[in-house]
Amino acid sequence: MADIRMGYMGNLTVNGVQYLCSEMTAVPETKPQFFDHVVGLRDKDFGQKKGPASDDDPLVGGKKQVQKKFWRYTPVTYKVTASGPIADGMAWALLNPAISGKPNSIECLFWNDGKKRSVSKAIISSFQLTANAGDVATFTIEAVGKDMTLSDGETTEVNCTKLLTWDRIEVEVLASESLGDVVNISNFNLSVNNPILPIYTAGSLKPYDLRIGVQEVTGSVSIYGMINKMSVLDGIRFNLGYGDYKIGAVFTPQTARGVTGPFIVSIPFTGSNDSPVWRDVAGVYP
Repeated sequence: MADIRMGYMGNLTVNGVQYLCSEMTAVPETKPQFFDHVVGLRDKDFGQKKGPASDDDPLVGGKKQVQKKFWRYTPVTYKVTASGPIADGMAWALLNPAISGKPNSIECLFWNDGKKRSVSKAIISSFQLTANAGDVATFTIEAVGKDMTLSDGETTEVNCTKLLTWDRIEVEVLASESLGDVVNISNFNLSVNNPILPIYTAGSLKPYDLRIGVQEVTGSVSIYGMINKMSVLDGIRFNLGYGDYKIGAVFTPQTARGVTGPFIVSIPFTGSNDSPVWRDVAGVYP
């Protein structure tokens, strides 16, 4: 059993489900955008004598010339990033919203200032899961929302939580025919990416709506040995301690190689199928 107690960072809450974080940020994302004008650093700008200055002209160039005069702030999006260990039986509460692409209620409570930052109608733009044999499974997410509010938060301590460890995880390479010997998997990585396309309208720098482009599902499995029938592979089944997920996938062929240590090969895959990529989704599908 692996336990963790809340530290100084704080906690992330997604649709009412709380997660412990090792890193977390919540920030309005915008930046100054500058527009170049015609007067360069060594240009004359008076009367009819515009043009390059000579080295003998003491009135132009360097600190005497106005530069970067025209600017504005770019439209703003509200972004949350977080990473940490996954609680046992609770991976679905992060993964399923990423699969569906539906808006979520996300709150970030930071212990250093006791403030809670709430992001409205946030879409999980990126979800990453890493699970290694003998280790605790971890997550990394990025979410983009339409607005953010700041309020006082409670700083009560969070109880210890059982974490998702490798012995609770099942991963299987699916194939249209038998692969023979059992495929022993030592590592599993999964990434769900939803490209966010903000829509802006007149009168506000905040987004009017958030559109999602084509979802991309990628990942890899690391196995002991070789799979010689790559053409028959057609998917991945995995269980994160709650229920089965199944993905239709295309696999990158393995590279034959020789090593003096344990023979472990990583096989990347991309979610792809004639029907929906997600064949089965466990837990509550929001």
